[in-house]
Amino acid sequence: MVLWPGSCLVHEAFSEEGFLALKRAHPDAVVAAHPECPAAILKHADRVGATSTLLAFATETPARTVIVATERHILHKMRRAAPDKMFLTVPAGGGCVPAECPHMAHNTLEKIYLALANGGPRIEVAEDLGPAGVAGGDVTSHAVVPEAMRFSGVMAARHAMVVAGLPVAARVFATVSPEIVFTPLVADGNRVEAGTAIARIEGPGRALLSAERPALNLLQLLSGIATLTARYVEAIAGTGAELLDTRKTIPGLRSLSKYAARMGGARNHRIGLYDMVLIKDNHLAICGGVRAAVERAHAAGYPNAAVRAVEVECDTLEQVAEAVEAGADIVLLDNMEPETLRRAVAIVAGRCKAEALGGVTLESIRAIAESGVDYVSVGRITQSAPAVDIGLDWVSL
Repeated sequence: MVLWPGSCLVHEAFSEEGFLALKRAHPDAVVAAHPECPAAILKHADRVGATSTLLAFATETPARTVIVATERHILHKMRRAAPDKMFLTVPAGGGCVPAECPHMAHNTLEKIYLALANGGPRIEVAEDLGPAGVAGGDVTSHAVVPEAMRFSGVMAARHAMVVAGLPVAARVFATVSPEIVFTPLVADGNRVEAGTAIARIEGPGRALLSAERPALNLLQLLSGIATLTARYVEAIAGTGAELLDTRKTIPGLRSLSKYAARMGGARNHRIGLYDMVLIKDNHLAICGGVRAAVERAHAAGYPNAAVRAVEVECDTLEQVAEAVEAGADIVLLDNMEPETLRRAVAIVAGRCKAEALGGVTLESIRAIAESGVDYVSVGRITQSAPAVDIGLDWVSL
């Protein structure tokens, strides 16, 4: 048995210091913790278990207050099961925002259905082969390549890069022909040097030639995003700030682009307009100010299990102060110079998260991150990352 040395980015974010602060505020509370939490948390737990165990504990315990050390979306189930009790979640990293898994937001009923029906995400190749039911396909390969001929080939990096999209490329080949064998030689997220073989492919020659361009297009695009993202992550290493992506993605490729950004080391910001409240200048103008806008968001029931935070875009320090006092979870500091960012961070004083955005480049991001903000958002990592160069040469078998 080969064990993968993995970890959970949600549970590993809990700190004993943050937990103890919550316990001091609620000394009579019992503690329910997921087994992936650090040992420093588990030693304080009254019950340790997965989701079903924690939900059962929520109803069984006679305690009126329960501190929960796991992903925050379990809370609405606990509150529904035991509406007379108070459930508190341990903040991530000792901050003020509850722990949240960014990957759960990617799950939809449609994606779950397609995964069950097809064994993986759906990949369309009609752009190259023509729509279903239309005669044609790869007319050149069908005319020139003998039907029985088989090829093998190796995908290789032509320069240093961070790889992302190998499972997507494999799915493209499998969509064209289930006889194709795609063997990854590295993993997504790996940094490789020029000349590194990243995948080996074998199968019917016609099918391989038909699938190679859409497979390479996606792999080169996603690896390009991951590679540029990694450069930005390296530029802020040691500052304590995290790199976020944005909604500036190629239409139809948002999920894949955000996946590639994660492979490069970034953290996903909101996926769309549905999973987070982000109050911007137009919203502020309609509401008449920051406080009124935040109050409307709270009155609408946000944040909740599906909408994870209320964030406010701030152009001035006065807006920052108003947003914090109104109870915003995150303040978005728009196009502020590093000195102004430092003053904004001082106003926030740990009461919520601070995110910097606007015109961020590889040359400027370090100074921005050193201002003390929690996050720096960069649109160009998914909007305009150059594709990497990956070679694929075939030999007949």
